[in-house]
Order: sequence, then structure tokens, then C-alpha cells
Amino acid sequence: MRFSKYHGCQNDFIVILDEEMTPAVARQLCDRHAGIGADGVALVTLSPGLAPPRMQIINADGSQPEMCGNALRCVVKHLVDNALVDEDEEVHVITDAGLLSARTEMDKDGRVKMVTVDMGPPREPVQAKMCNVVGRPLRGHTVSMGNPHFVIESPLPMRDAQSIGQQVSTHLDFPEGTNASFVHVLDKNRCEAVVFERGAGLTMACGTGACAIVAVGQQKGWFGSDPVEVQLPGGRLTITRFPDGHLHMRGAAVWVFDGECET
Repeated sequence: MRFSKYHGCQNDFIVILDEEMTPAVARQLCDRHAGIGADGVALVTLSPGLAPPRMQIINADGSQPEMCGNALRCVVKHLVDNALVDEDEEVHVITDAGLLSARTEMDKDGRVKMVTVDMGPPREPVQAKMCNVVGRPLRGHTVSMGNPHFVIESPLPMRDAQSIGQQVSTHLDFPEGTNASFVHVLDKNRCEAVVFERGAGLTMACGTGACAIVAVGQQKGWFGSDPVEVQLPGGRLTITRFPDGHLHMRGAAVWVFDGECET
């Protein structure tokens, strides 16, 4: 089986074309000691004719999230750089969160450097929520970007993500689990954030998490209407909210290596 390794802000994925895969095999491939190593596998199914390709994500623990923004940028880069889609102005990809579109920016060698994805509007409205974690009340806001997020203000996002991220992500108040996003607002256009992802754990970046943070932050008055830079441990994503409510996520997509393995 041939594969390609990519990362978006160091959130890394194994991209595989036209293959079926069990959760057990995905866990094996994502193992950083005994496998290729990744936060998840992006399975891409190419459709005949003009139908858009489809992306399915399997997390490192074998679970299947509805959507992953960083993975989608990596998939778009793979499709365009390998001439697998007729890239004109937009690339369309079918995901479990719906049909999404992306625009690419090229480097001097004509390969994809940056990808901007129209992530759509929040699928559910922002709602305040409080839950008790390790014996103390934790206030935050829930929102869905096709997958669930719980956004919490924190002066030290990495500390809190490391210490309570797992407890929040698997809290009984979230029967299907949630992505726990800890955010420190710097000013009206910038923030620092760390996300403990449902199914992948503490990651270097989370695209849907960055969008969830901006959706909550603009409603709560943390941010203005201009693009917001979300600084994650692995890099920066720029989130812009348009008048129609759609959130556009811009960030890098980086090819790491190609390979072949047995499953």
C-alpha cells in the first residue's frame, strides 16, 4: 500500500488513495514507535468523472471524526500537486461534515504552499456550559464545526491542556466526547491556543478547533471582525469570518515523504 505523509502546522497525517481500512490497521500505521507515525489517516476516494473526491479520517486511536481541517488542507495539497483534480479556482472535497471547498496558493516551484478552506458556519450555535473537572467547576462554550468543541479561556493553555485536557474530552457531560480547546486571548486579532483532540489527544494544531475558538470569541467579544490569528504549538492559522457566517481557515500544508508499507 502506497502512502504519503503530510502535516499542517505539525498536525500530521498519512494520506492514502482508494483503499479501505479498519480502525486496527489505522492505529498500527499511526503508532509513532512501531508504525509510520501520525495523528490520523486520511483516506481519499477518487470519484470517476467530475464528482468531487471524498475524504474520511481515522484518528490515531481508531475513532472516526466527522471532520479535520488540517487533514483537509493536506489532502487538497496532495490532490493538486499530483494533478488528481482539475484545479481551477476551487477544489471541492466531500467530508462527513458536508461538501467543503478550498483555494490554494503556490510556491515558486508551482506546488501548493498555503490552503484556505471554507469551513462553513458553525453547525450548532455557541452555548455556555459548565462542567466539574477534577473537583472544580470549568466554564466554557460549546460549538460544532462539524465536530464538537468545548472552548475554555485559559492564561496557560498548554498547562491546562496537559493537566485536564483528557478529562474534559472524555467528560460524561459529552457522551460522544469533545475536542477541548484552551485559549489565551492576546488582543482583538490574536490568541494562543492548545487543543486536546477527541481521538488524537494533545496535538500540535487543530483546524476545526481554531475555527471554534473564533466562533466563540467573536460572539463573546474577545475578537473583532477582522481576521484572527490563532497561534497553535505547531504553527499559525488565520481564521476569517464572512458576512454569511462562514469561517475560512488559512494555513500551510507540507509534504513530508512518500512510502510503501504492508498491512
